[in-house]
Amino acid sequence: MSRSDPQGEFPQPDDVENASVLAATSTSNEELIASEYDGRNSLRKDSSSDTIKPRFNPEDNLACITLDLENDWYFDESGYDHLTFEYIDDYIELIQELDIPVTFFVVGRTLEQFPDVIDTLDAELDCEFHLHSYQHDTSKDYDFRTEVRRGIDAFENHFGHRPIGYRAPQGNIEPHEFEILKNEGFAFDSSIFPSYRPGVYSNLDKPLTPYRPKGTNELLEIPLGATPRTRIPLSHSYLKLIGWPFQSYLRRASLPPLVVYNTHLQDLYRTDSHEKLDQLKGFLFKRNMDRSEELFRWSVSLLRDRGYSFGTMTEAYEAYKESSGIELAYDESDVGSRATMGEAEVDAKNGSEPLHSKESGNI
Repeated sequence: MSRSDPQGEFPQPDDVENASVLAATSTSNEELIASEYDGRNSLRKDSSSDTIKPRFNPEDNLACITLDLENDWYFDESGYDHLTFEYIDDYIELIQELDIPVTFFVVGRTLEQFPDVIDTLDAELDCEFHLHSYQHDTSKDYDFRTEVRRGIDAFENHFGHRPIGYRAPQGNIEPHEFEILKNEGFAFDSSIFPSYRPGVYSNLDKPLTPYRPKGTNELLEIPLGATPRTRIPLSHSYLKLIGWPFQSYLRRASLPPLVVYNTHLQDLYRTDSHEKLDQLKGFLFKRNMDRSEELFRWSVSLLRDRGYSFGTMTEAYEAYKESSGIELAYDESDVGSRATMGEAEVDAKNGSEPLHSKESGNI
């Protein structure tokens, strides 16, 4: 169902017709969430009543593995378009081996160009899909509402329903864009890296746990994972780049109760696209490519050892959607008190010496 009118112009948010559409969208999204939950057997009944409760709650340690499904390094020319899709079977085998659910944030143009690949992932894995913009334009030289609506159309044309979650390219989202997402019927966004990336974002003041951004009391922001206080992103690209020092740190550091661990296919599989990167990006993104799958297995194992269960972003949304947390009321020390303890903290609590074991073959 296309949102555009015959002249190709979208209705404005203050139109009466658009308001009716959004009201219907809100209801249908709640039904969609319930339907997806029922399909994944992820609801549980309260033994004292017939009430259906989410599988997780904010007191649980929950890890969500996400993958941004997009063109590799945005190379569109012939011979370099989505080269990592050659490794889809390898990726499926990896995820099945680890027995974890995956949440995909998919670009609208990728949906249109490779519907069979999306269907294969959907059929073979325990997964769900949300929107990652329409064209993954990192320049921000476009109208955000139009970009989002084009993505919604592509998503709905493929899946038969609208997306409920959104992630902006490179996590680059402006404050006023949260309200646009809310008005377009999204239940949650997961764009914020609560960290710092020169020239892209500065989010050191943002919470590590889900919150409602200023300007909307409905949309839930589910930030990507980062370590408390040091604010190092918990993503596969950073694990590859930093290598064993980050592994050693993660064994000992506190982690937030909700970890959103982000990945890309180009983090896991090397193609000719990597050779087109400039010298700096080539150094950053090709580092430890030969051990990338091993590092991913390590990160999943670490989270399991630290007491995390694995779920989808929809399950994270259901666990936190009643949260009254707001950006200005955030206190990072509160996260620290609820975070999982690393080896050093466990040793101190037990009165024992820290463990300094190192895996053979560490980077």
